[in-house]
Amino acid sequence: MPGLRDSLCRKSSLTLAILLEIFATNLLALRRLFEVLSVFLASLRCLRFLFNSCFANCFLGKSYLEPSEVMAKLLN
Repeated sequence: MPGLRDSLCRKSSLTLAILLEIFATNLLALRRLFEVLSVFLASLRCLRFLFNSCFANCFLGKSYLEPSEVMAKLLN
């Protein structure tokens, strides 16, 4: 029965190759999804910072902040 054993080994090795390919494809898709999510979250943080800056400027009455004033506030 060497023919049956060779046939089963070939089928199991093909099944293993297919499963490994599916795993690698899913892993790559998840990696790309995390890259997109990280870019989205970074842009969301920037938008939130800009909104808060504009909101604070409206209530403080300043249209812009001088870099020297920002540094002086940080040092104090």
